[in-house]
Amino acid sequence: MIDGVPYGGSFDAVNDPRLDLFFAAFPTPESILELGSLEGGHTIGLGRRPGVKRVLGVEGRRTNLRRAQLAAKLLKAGNVEFIECDFGESRAARPGEF
Repeated sequence: MIDGVPYGGSFDAVNDPRLDLFFAAFPTPESILELGSLEGGHTIGLGRRPGVKRVLGVEGRRTNLRRAQLAAKLLKAGNVEFIECDFGESRAARPGEF
């Protein structure tokens, strides 16, 4: 939902209860690396959790990457970043520590 208007169907990836499983295993992450972020819903949801300073979503499909970047902008996810990388074709630059 953006500005009170629903978009994209009934699945709410940003508030997916499965994100709680991640935080049960890793209770206080400051930085998170997500491989295969698709359109960014889970990435944005991870970034909304208290104490999370940075989430880097890595996606191999440019169309998904653009959708994720737009969603992050519209949902004002300032601590979320997306990069494109096809691991089958190239090696990613070192993205930092997570």
